[in-house]
Amino acid sequence: MKPPGSAGGKRCENKLSKSILPYRSNIFQSVKELPIDEVLGRYGIELHPTGGGRLTCQCIFHDDHRPSLIVYSDGFHCFACGAHGDTISFVARLLNVRPFEAAQDIARRFGLPVDQLHDRQQVKEQIKAATDQIESERALRAWAKQAYIKLVVLRRACFLVLDEPDAYYCDLMDYADEILDTLQFGSLSDKLAVLEGAKADKLGLPGVVMLA
Repeated sequence: MKPPGSAGGKRCENKLSKSILPYRSNIFQSVKELPIDEVLGRYGIELHPTGGGRLTCQCIFHDDHRPSLIVYSDGFHCFACGAHGDTISFVARLLNVRPFEAAQDIARRFGLPVDQLHDRQQVKEQIKAATDQIESERALRAWAKQAYIKLVVLRRACFLVLDEPDAYYCDLMDYADEILDTLQFGSLSDKLAVLEGAKADKLGLPGVVMLA
């Protein structure tokens, strides 16, 4: 008869030793955890929403005159040329490289480990940081879109009450135009600066309107 816990203790010890050893991160799995629309966006693919929460774009794998490629949460499919696959296969075809090289390129663009030995917890934290950053950018873009609409309404109101030249309303419309340009054409860092300025009450009436 074996001492109580002898076999179980050995199994536990082996399991523990494996968990603390460095391991080669699964780059394919790490990349597939990233939202496919964000990955395609990093490669300049412009997606448009359709019914059912799906996204569409012109297929880059054939001479597509109207959007025929549908992007799902876990892959893509073109109803014209039949191209289909997941994030990695899309980038592999786009760059004309092997799937592993495509996965490496995606990982680099998102700051994820690339074919190296890493601590498991570190890899999980890096993936979470990348996905958190994606969600933050999505939220910022959504806010900028709504802020743009609100500011357009403010500018229109200023124009309607401007029966005759008035320095205050003219200046306000010019200032609104500057912010509108930033919200529409500025980078994410520019949009973030507008948001932070509004929260810090540095943008006057336009900031109040955008946060309302």
